Amino acid sequence: MLDLQNITKSFGSFKALDELSNFEIYCIRVTGGEPMLNKTGFIYLIDELIRRDFKVCDFLVFTNGTVQDQDIKTALIRIGKHCQRWRNTKWGKDMQQWININYEYIYDTKDAYVSVICSTNFHNNGDILDSTIDFYNDGVDPALMIAVDQTKSILDKNPTVIILEGNAEKNLKSLSEKGYEEFKLYDNKYSLIFNENDKFLTIQKTLNICVNGKVTAGCTQSYERADREYICSIFDCNGNLYSYIDEYSWKYPLSKEQVQYLIGLKTPVYLHKHNIKTFVSADDIPLFEKFITAMEGYAELIKEVHERYSTLTHREAQEFASLLLAYEHREEKEMQQYILEKYYGDDTLTDEDIETGLQILAMEHTNRVLASSNNALLKVLGNFFTKKLY
Repeated sequence: MLDLQNITKSFGSFKALDELSNFEIYCIRVTGGEPMLNKTGFIYLIDELIRRDFKVCDFLVFTNGTVQDQDIKTALIRIGKHCQRWRNTKWGKDMQQWININYEYIYDTKDAYVSVICSTNFHNNGDILDSTIDFYNDGVDPALMIAVDQTKSILDKNPTVIILEGNAEKNLKSLSEKGYEEFKLYDNKYSLIFNENDKFLTIQKTLNICVNGKVTAGCTQSYERADREYICSIFDCNGNLYSYIDEYSWKYPLSKEQVQYLIGLKTPVYLHKHNIKTFVSADDIPLFEKFITAMEGYAELIKEVHERYSTLTHREAQEFASLLLAYEHREEKEMQQYILEKYYGDDTLTDEDIETGLQILAMEHTNRVLASSNNALLKVLGNFFTKKLY
């Protein structure tokens, strides 16, 4: 996922297209402020994506619904046809299959190539919203492009959840008073997620490029946070954006499941501190805070593992850290089971399994290092000392 946040306000930000030209991006989302207010920049973005033949299958634009423009509508149809062509290639079909397994759709947009999501959140636009939706849908094949009301189109399995960033964070109390009950604290720093299939590495999260060139992880954060917590500046890149992303990923190396677990802990703690009613009892907050500290400590341990066993992949480093924690708590069986369940994903391992797993991963690292040295004596010494590495 690629989120171009306010990118239409500055032509300088289009350096992002140079850096991303070799990326395989399933979905591009254009967010705001209001992206359609800069008609020239918005259409230029679409035409550049087509001219550069970007590999993209979905194009989403989030709008407040106040702009009805025929030139913009025509441009959206153009990018829809571009996405249609790519989605029907072998690459696109393979990506679609991966997306269906690993990505949860939020809006009912009938799987169209272009989705115009008209938002009512924080906008007094109820009198024009329906006519805007009708304008962008009129005369267009809904399989190619569809405009929907953001609130009404949310799928039943995805209840309306307010992400606590930007305006939502600033207006938390008033939103609660209006009756909103579902909130989620979006912990952006733990948001470059990795699925490994053999040696295939996938970043399963939105990459956000702001108007000032700041590249961040996630799509909903406030401008203040984007300026404070970012991966790099697109203007500093010279064909090496992925290197910045990979380096950043090792700073906050948690899996998708672990991130969701951490967010599930942090959200009620945050709401409790802001005197917002939550399903968690006040008596449980200290326990939640303890679990948060433990998970963040686990992330730090993964970083230490990476520094010592640098050839291990993200998944392998996570497994090593999990097993190491379980090994250290071998005398506390209840805690060990908790660690294996939450961090490793299998609480049935015996102490012998844990030791064997550590030895195998340490051996794997040693073999990779020694294979690159091509020195027979070092290989013998490496095999001898492997069991002592951890």
